[in-house]
Amino acid sequence: MQSVKQIVVVVLSGCFACWNAGCAAAGQRGLEPLNDAGVDASSQQDAAAIVDAMVQPDSVVDSAVDSAVDAADPCVSSEYIFTDTAESFTVPQDVRYMIIKAWGSGANEEEQCANNTGKGGPGGYTAAVLDVSASASLITAGSTVSVVVGRRVHLNETSSDVALHGFAASGGGGLSGVFTGAFPLIAAQYSRAVVIAGGGGSAGSQNASNCTIGYPGNHSTGGGMNDMQGGAGAHDDLNGGGGGYRGGLGGAWGQSGYGGDAFVRTHADVLDSRVEYQTPGTWTAPMTADPDYIGAAGASQEPGLVVIRFVCTEPSL
Repeated sequence: MQSVKQIVVVVLSGCFACWNAGCAAAGQRGLEPLNDAGVDASSQQDAAAIVDAMVQPDSVVDSAVDSAVDAADPCVSSEYIFTDTAESFTVPQDVRYMIIKAWGSGANEEEQCANNTGKGGPGGYTAAVLDVSASASLITAGSTVSVVVGRRVHLNETSSDVALHGFAASGGGGLSGVFTGAFPLIAAQYSRAVVIAGGGGSAGSQNASNCTIGYPGNHSTGGGMNDMQGGAGAHDDLNGGGGGYRGGLGGAWGQSGYGGDAFVRTHADVLDSRVEYQTPGTWTAPMTADPDYIGAAGASQEPGLVVIRFVCTEPSL
């Protein structure tokens, strides 16, 4: 911002040079010697010191002006961490930029398999930065959004449970993401998606010595279904596809399920985005070094994670 400097004119009243004992008796200083310029030296120094003290330095003036600007255009910074949940969320007032980070859920593993060969596929990572300051924004203050944090879905869960857990099937990992509007949310409503991190595909197993690790969420091998619902596998609680913008396909007997697709809404308010995934055959989540990452989120059999932060300065990912 442009620096604003105040100029303070100080009018000093009172007796700087007293000519009689009455003035001195009143507590005022007596007449001081004049300097070469014909000015009472002590009075000149006192006046300069007072003026210096009353003229604010640039940093103080800038701070005061910034405070006045903030009062006219307030901004709230806040953070929300969502784990193992599906809920509607109201965007707070006085926000400018919204950061969304999502890790999809890891999928079911086959525990009889040796040497980690039957691990479930990990979820993917998807992030975006949105401008939420304008009243016409995709998401703005007071908007209701739905937050889904995926987890692996088991065979006998109801359709409503499947939706709340991120639309996976047969042990696949559920998607994690943010959607416009309130719950309920169904698999065909992918048009409501703002950010989705795909869940991983479930492991495949024919026997203890013939196992395959599930495919990761967000990977190019993922998707294939008609909506967010992952495809059923050929084996109960195994081979299932992960939830995603398009759910991953289920695997054939003994074959791994596929991860769900990532998604970031294309919109003028979306200022930055990032999509990450693991290499097939890996069961740990991507972006574990991110400062918002918690525990083992998104790894094999682990639920996902969604972090939403509102900041006042435009960030980058």
